[in-house]
Amino acid sequence: MLPIKLDLTEELAATLRQLRLDHPVNGEVLTAENLSKAIGNNRAWMSQIESRRLKKIKREDIIKIYKLLLNFNNDNEAEDKAEMDLIKFMRKKRDDKKLLLFSFKHHDDDDDLINNNSTNENNNEQNEQAEKQLQKMYDDDCNEIRSILHDFYDSKDNFNGKSHISMLVRGLLRFLYDDDNDNSYLYLITSIPFDLYKFANEDEKKDLDSIIQTLTESLNKLTYKKELYRFMDSIDYISCELEKKHPEMKLINDSIVLGVINLSHILYEYNMIPLQDKIACINEYIKMLALYAQKNFMIFTLKCIP
Repeated sequence: MLPIKLDLTEELAATLRQLRLDHPVNGEVLTAENLSKAIGNNRAWMSQIESRRLKKIKREDIIKIYKLLLNFNNDNEAEDKAEMDLIKFMRKKRDDKKLLLFSFKHHDDDDDLINNNSTNENNNEQNEQAEKQLQKMYDDDCNEIRSILHDFYDSKDNFNGKSHISMLVRGLLRFLYDDDNDNSYLYLITSIPFDLYKFANEDEKKDLDSIIQTLTESLNKLTYKKELYRFMDSIDYISCELEKKHPEMKLINDSIVLGVINLSHILYEYNMIPLQDKIACINEYIKMLALYAQKNFMIFTLKCIP
């Protein structure tokens, strides 16, 4: 899949110009102006691309150029061809960033023994340099993701489209924040080659859709466990706050109210939660209330469910 935008290097600009010259439309080589008009851009756009007065070129514009000049029937075919032709421009930037990271030299064992101190110093310098380069790669990738998401959002021309993208990104944030410092399922989700989905035919897509739907349903069945963990975490938080010498009672009171709401969800909205787990949640809440009563010198007794 082509990126949302490509840096308009001198070589890429020359490639697109040559593409225009090498592929006449209806027996006639299009001028830059006519090509611009044909794909719905202003008359000077293609000239700005070929002369590099623009810094980047959008994916949809590349697809339009290929679709028109090579007479493809749909956008997917045009994008596949463009991706094959322009892959070197997509890889170049990333390869340049990796160059330093993997450019360590190997030495003979004898040299390492003779120059041990010098080698250690060199290795330390190389590692520091590699860490800086890795940080730069990470920052660049984060900026690229930010740019892609903004462009994706801006590409939607109506409220519903923008709202859908916004909800997807919000879901992604929840996915990352709920990771609880364990990236195991982040590694799992990024190990799935979603970019290959577009190469499946209709029958293969139906099979893949079915598998994905089954996975989604299986994970949704675990929603109740998430609610249980959150409830128990909130009870632990309140109990720890109450153990402090000067607990913040306002925060504790608010958390207790939220705890009642969460407990009611567990008791009445999730039929799949076993009865013993529901009883365990009630008892944990009772223990916390007993501690709360003790801290506030309240005279009542709470007993757990046997």
